[in-house]
Amino acid sequence: MTSEEYKQAKQKGLNVYNRARENNLTNIKRWEKGIDHHPKSIELMEFLQKHDFYDNNDGFQWDVGGDGDSGENLMFEMDVYFEQKDKDKNINLKNIDTDTNFPEL
Repeated sequence: MTSEEYKQAKQKGLNVYNRARENNLTNIKRWEKGIDHHPKSIELMEFLQKHDFYDNNDGFQWDVGGDGDSGENLMFEMDVYFEQKDKDKNINLKNIDTDTNFPEL
């Protein structure tokens, strides 16, 4: 990756964050409101947990299932990212197979 590609990737991430803030996705009390995780957050967390545990000596200890767990907090942040990406594509994920429809996510 060139330094220019790195800068572009960082800018894309910042742009997604700014749109998520504009759409009030960053200040939702997801745990308190009982909002389900985005399917892609669940998928990615499962991968990260296994990869961290089996290949990286469990350095991050991605725990999920409770308020304040490291993995749970990360999943709530990933939810915002994936929900904004869905808004960017103008789609509603209810009852959609995300692997088939959005393999690049």
